[in-house]
Amino acid sequence: MSAAAFDATFDSTVHDAWQEFSALLGRRMSSMSPYDTAFITPSRELAADRWFALRLRRSRRLRCAVAGGTAGHAESLVSLGWRRVRDGRLEVTTTPGHGDDAVVDLAVRTLRQVWSVPDPSFLAPLGHPLPERCPILDAETLGPDGLRALVRDELETYAGGTFTIRPDATIALPTAHIDSAIGISLDEPRIDIFGKVLVDAHPRFTDTLIADLATRCPTIELVLDDAHLWAVRSISAVAFHRHRLFLGLSDWLDFIDRELPRMGPTEREPLSTRVIRPATRGRDKPVNRQPLLRPRTRSGEQRSSRGQEARHGQR
Repeated sequence: MSAAAFDATFDSTVHDAWQEFSALLGRRMSSMSPYDTAFITPSRELAADRWFALRLRRSRRLRCAVAGGTAGHAESLVSLGWRRVRDGRLEVTTTPGHGDDAVVDLAVRTLRQVWSVPDPSFLAPLGHPLPERCPILDAETLGPDGLRALVRDELETYAGGTFTIRPDATIALPTAHIDSAIGISLDEPRIDIFGKVLVDAHPRFTDTLIADLATRCPTIELVLDDAHLWAVRSISAVAFHRHRLFLGLSDWLDFIDRELPRMGPTEREPLSTRVIRPATRGRDKPVNRQPLLRPRTRSGEQRSSRGQEARHGQR
């Protein structure tokens, strides 16, 4: 076979692969339930070297958001057709069943032109629609490590994408504009989806915000630690049920997409975490895996105040 013939065959194979991926993505979008979520990320083999993510959700509208890999690409993404919203995120929305093809086309062009994905085989699976029935599992028998692995496997099976269990034993979520993660409580069978949403919040502003969000987001807890505000969506895992996990994830992403932009600048720098002793401040419940409020020095080490050390305690 001549070089020209080989190139033509190769180009045709790649074209067909992307056509097949586009059709698969279109079917995945059309089958999404009202609280379903799908992620498009690199395969596990590539995730450590390259990271990017798209996130699709279907509620009242179909929303596709750039959930990772925006560094240095913001203008290119906007020129492709992504819309920059108030807090700097990039997304497109459309009415379910109307404009799905345009969203598929934008997603594929973004993967190929911005992130230079040569072939869909470099991507993680898209996930499957949630089945109507699922087993109820005893999380206490699994233990925290087993429950964490189960949550990660459930996410990858039904939401698609690749999810990393970080050294601090939390599961990173592709949310781009906020460092959010899933942690497993060590004190009770509970799954916490959490993230730091405000830094140096004024007490009067925080009181008003908590009162307002308590009405609009009854499933989201806000935890004030000094002047830093955390948001938490807790999911009971006394009897683990897949639909509870994905309903909680949907609540969290609703909070990020609809309410977080109203709250002002967010904390973007990922921080290290450790287990802290449970504490009670009124109705606020800190997550068990709460990031340390320690600013990073230039050398990468961390500083902490005596008050923080005394409050958190040592284990």
